[in-house]
Amino acid sequence: MRKKSKNPIKKAKDEADRALQDSYRRNYPNKKCECGCGRIFSLMHHHILKSQSNYLRYHEVNLIFITKFCHDKLHFGDLQVVARYTTNKGKKWVAEMDKLKLIRKSPYTLKELSAEKQKWDLLSVNKGSKIKEEF
Repeated sequence: MRKKSKNPIKKAKDEADRALQDSYRRNYPNKKCECGCGRIFSLMHHHILKSQSNYLRYHEVNLIFITKFCHDKLHFGDLQVVARYTTNKGKKWVAEMDKLKLIRKSPYTLKELSAEKQKWDLLSVNKGSKIKEEF
């Protein structure tokens, strides 16, 4: 189990990240992995990694429905996973991601992270207000 951070920003970021993951699992319990394996997704992968873009950290268009198995394959260098989901998403999505990854955002404040956590918590509770799928 991961050691919990004492840094308030890190703690708030972890809580907001967890709320995002939980929200998607609650709102899309039967959604399939976007790499095409046919299994039910278990987590949301950030196409542009969280460490590479503050702007895209909580941006829905950057999130990919994926299984833990496929996610592990991806992070251990299997680029076929990325190839499959980018093909499924299409050229329009790839072009949009190329534009969005250039946008810079300063580090999140505690207030912003609290708002992100609250947003994802509310989306989990309000089953009627599912997260819209773009592209």
